[in-house]
Amino acid sequence: MKLIECLNQLPDEMGLIDLTETGKKVKTVKEIKSELKNPNEDGYELRTNKYNYGKDIKFSIGLIDGPNIYNQA
Repeated sequence: MKLIECLNQLPDEMGLIDLTETGKKVKTVKEIKSELKNPNEDGYELRTNKYNYGKDIKFSIGLIDGPNIYNQA
């Protein structure tokens, strides 16, 4: 899946932590979309992480078979 396709599945106002930057800055999905240099880059997946026995769900975007790039704030 392409990175832009993963971002399009999330609401624009959702805050994501950019794990590739120092300081782990929180940006909205809309800000990340506007800053992308290569939005059609392939090899990403949208992950669902469940906490508290499935009551809380957080999303993350990561490389396929690799680390997370963005985590929900």
